[in-house]
Amino acid sequence: MSFQKLKDAELREVAELFGVDLSDCVNSKNKIDPTLAAAAFNEDGVTWDMYAEMLAKREEARLAAAAEEELERQRLANVIKEEKVMEPEVEPVEDEVIVTRRRTPREKDVLVKMDRQNPHFEVAGKTFTKDHPFVICTEDEAQAIFDLEHGFHIATPREAAEYYS
Repeated sequence: MSFQKLKDAELREVAELFGVDLSDCVNSKNKIDPTLAAAAFNEDGVTWDMYAEMLAKREEARLAAAAEEELERQRLANVIKEEKVMEPEVEPVEDEVIVTRRRTPREKDVLVKMDRQNPHFEVAGKTFTKDHPFVICTEDEAQAIFDLEHGFHIATPREAAEYYS
């Protein structure tokens, strides 16, 4: 691929990344002429390989950040699960069947925090307490809570980590 195949916005981004002045490459429609832009990049020593390397580094950084967020979410989920383990457990009777709802692959988890001063509050099948105001819900469950009650918001993993530390 070459700079000549990039669209106007992409050419402007390349110019900004590498500090190349493209003011002489703008046509009467206020669009950047790809041929003139490629010449300007070449004149300033910017190669396609340099741009491709910059894109690869950006993607690598984005993936690393996403992986870090996922690890934080999992760590937070484990903290909340550990807190729930301390609650007394009820053992199921042999004849009892426990039905769990299967999650669709599209559902994402969000962390909801109760801002209310209630010592114990149940809404939409979720239990919030003053000691444990954070609950992991699907986006649909969180929206149902927000539609039914006030005093709840989507929390950040950092907010929960600070609360439990």
